[in-house]
Amino acid sequence: MILGLPVSRIASTFPMGGDDALAALVREIRENGYDPKWPILIWNGQILDGRLRAKACEIVGVTPTVESFEGSEAEAVAEWQERHTVTRMVPDDTVVKVILEGRPLEERAASAAAYMEMTGESVEDAAALHNVTLPDIERARRRLDPGPSL
Repeated sequence: MILGLPVSRIASTFPMGGDDALAALVREIRENGYDPKWPILIWNGQILDGRLRAKACEIVGVTPTVESFEGSEAEAVAEWQERHTVTRMVPDDTVVKVILEGRPLEERAASAAAYMEMTGESVEDAAALHNVTLPDIERARRRLDPGPSL
């Protein structure tokens, strides 16, 4: 628990920055204040992104900026990945593979469909990353967006 909130399974998939990174961030916040352009991201009442910033704020005794994320687990994975791909913290597909390991086919296919929408990746790349087939993704897309009712 950080700031009284549990850490999401998505965030806890990867280790938080070490003691040196935490000490540097604490020093930065003490010297320059908390930078609100780096909010702590909350999803389903859990920290999705910003554990190290949240911990540093807790140590310094400042209240960080908090932003809520609404969406499915697949969308939360894509959001987490986008934030970390932009900052080059992890390889593009590592987080998706770890999070979806052992998940049912329908869930992986739905995640692939959401991943394509959020990242612009091709259906072939999304299928390979999520270990599903192209028809699996098409079925998931129809379930997610069945189109107008007649």
